[in-house]
Amino acid sequence: MPRVLLVHWNKVEANERAMLLNQEGVSVVAIVSSGGDTMKTLKQSPGIDAFVISLERMPSHGREVGKFLREVKSTRYLPLIYIESPSEEKTSLVRNVLPDAIFTSWARLGDVLKTLSPVVDPIVPGLNVASDKPLQNKLGLIANMRVGLAGAPDGFEELLGDLPEGLRFIDRGKADLWFWFVRSSEELHTEMGYMGLRSPLWICWMKGTSVKLPMIRRAANEMGLVDYKVCSISDTWSGMIFKLKSQ
Repeated sequence: MPRVLLVHWNKVEANERAMLLNQEGVSVVAIVSSGGDTMKTLKQSPGIDAFVISLERMPSHGREVGKFLREVKSTRYLPLIYIESPSEEKTSLVRNVLPDAIFTSWARLGDVLKTLSPVVDPIVPGLNVASDKPLQNKLGLIANMRVGLAGAPDGFEELLGDLPEGLRFIDRGKADLWFWFVRSSEELHTEMGYMGLRSPLWICWMKGTSVKLPMIRRAANEMGLVDYKVCSISDTWSGMIFKLKSQ
């Protein structure tokens, strides 16, 4: 199960919910809002896979926290999970601002956490982050680049369309950018020690399989890699790009 940060507005209730989630195997960091201190805590909580924000109390505060998390690049692509307010009207006010967030109840939260997926082209209120750029631009492909491919599916090169001048694909040697297509959790853990030495590195996984974003991020972090962008490559594949911390 992923590691989540719980944002609640009542200390007693927050601790009770965190304890119940921990009993279900969820790793929880529980905090209570206190204005600017909350925002500082959110930014300084590494290793978080998702944010769970309660709208049961002070829903306008929950909305502002979600907006803040989308504005900060380091948290922009992490799932926002809202516990719905007893008032559908108040929940709708948040939903209208963050339509790609997940809205659920405490009873359904466990199932939601089991099926987390990365946020692709997240909506940032006040900023249009949706892009109609060609896929090759989203993936960072430029002229005269050497691009390494490991386990690329059939048709991947054709999917990219007309490539920048001088770009060429290789399957070994030194490359400016690598794509690694992972098909199982076993492959991820077995090959990460080798593939993790390549940077920048797109780690790509098939949607709807046992390979999930949280396990990819943890495996990459253990290799000293940090992520900075996620992209939907096709109906079948998603990818997240990593680089060494020193780069």
